[in-house]
Amino acid sequence: MSETVATSGRGPVKKGRMSRKNTAAASVGSAIEFYDLSIYGYLAATFAPLFFPSDSAAASLIAAFAVFGVAYLARPLGAVFFGWIADRMGRRPALVGTILTMGVSATLIGLLPTYATIGVAAPILMLLLRMASGLSAGGELYSAVAFTSESAPAGKKGFHTSLVVGSTFIGFSSAVFVVAIVSSVLSAEQMVTWGWRIPFLICLPLTIASMWLRRQIHESEEFEKKVVAQARIKQTIPLVDLFRNHWRSVGKVFLIAVAINAPTYLGLTYLASYFVVNRELPSTSVYLLAGIGVLGSALLSPVAGMLVDRLGRRFTLALGLGMSVVLTYPLLLLMTLTESIFLLGVLYFVFMAMVPFYNCAAVQLFVDIFPTEVRTTGAAVGQNAGTALAGGFGPVIAASLVAATGSLAAPSFFVIGAGILGLIVLVFTPLKHGNGSAHTKDILEPAASSVASQD
Repeated sequence: MSETVATSGRGPVKKGRMSRKNTAAASVGSAIEFYDLSIYGYLAATFAPLFFPSDSAAASLIAAFAVFGVAYLARPLGAVFFGWIADRMGRRPALVGTILTMGVSATLIGLLPTYATIGVAAPILMLLLRMASGLSAGGELYSAVAFTSESAPAGKKGFHTSLVVGSTFIGFSSAVFVVAIVSSVLSAEQMVTWGWRIPFLICLPLTIASMWLRRQIHESEEFEKKVVAQARIKQTIPLVDLFRNHWRSVGKVFLIAVAINAPTYLGLTYLASYFVVNRELPSTSVYLLAGIGVLGSALLSPVAGMLVDRLGRRFTLALGLGMSVVLTYPLLLLMTLTESIFLLGVLYFVFMAMVPFYNCAAVQLFVDIFPTEVRTTGAAVGQNAGTALAGGFGPVIAASLVAATGSLAAPSFFVIGAGILGLIVLVFTPLKHGNGSAHTKDILEPAASSVASQD
């Protein structure tokens, strides 16, 4: 007999089919969301003089990247706002809200008049739109992960959530490829005049398609059973409940998030810029190699997800962080020494191949250590605070270490230190609220943790 669930007055729906549909909607939306978010960074050098005019091109670029960083600072606020929606009103409205906010803000950037047209209003509006993008990104990933994890069948939760993680890498790599294609078709003058707007305007049809897809999904059964059915929970404020009863878990998520995002954003944002600026390698070749490397992360994410289901969240996360601690220094050192762009691409691919193993395990771990009624808020607040530090300021830390030492291998010390700290925290992070993953406990889970007390 087919297993069915009743969902929100829609009648019985086959659970397996609903799970696949929900995972697809969450994953496609996250890919579009992170395409929208990252496209700014890849085009900043092109439009910086148009919105942040200065006698110095470097000053214009710094101003553009400062606005880029605002999105990371806004992410914890987005985690609070959309986490509240997800934990009180439902995962579905949060997912619709995040994609709408990101799509509208990215499209408006593509339509925004320049400084020459509207003066100082141009950079101010750019700043506000990037803040909106950051708010959306802060709520997107863990609304999608919590929703997918709760909808997925037992024993396959790691695989399903890994598809969401992989989709974010598809978003990053798609942004690279779109910029590369547009810049190769148009002249440099056309790119500066109007071509830079095209990748942003592509966001509009993508957002409409994702909105339609997400409006078709069903709320997770676990949310309906544990939250909607408990009216008393809806009277509480998730953030207050979170820091009153689960503040230790938030701190652990924050520290592990720093550990996983230090190498992740070193690969996503800093290395390509280093190769172009410091090594003076051809930008087109570098960005294509970067796109292939990030796409490799996306393709390996389902493998990492299956490993999570097979070996457990903690073990897979420890494995990924261990690889990062051991391999980052030699990989960066070889990148410094090689003169071959092909070999550089191979080394970068290996570096990015480690990324899905600690990211896919971490997202499942983060949603599993919080109860349903604060799951999205807890995971999103802790993770986005860690991302703001390691992702927003990680490239600055990396650049400072390189400037101080003259070696690309220097940022590995930041990655290694963060990784060791993450491994230590992981030992003291029991899975108290796991939502039916493949194992009753992970390989590394102490026997006592299954009955661990509240924070």
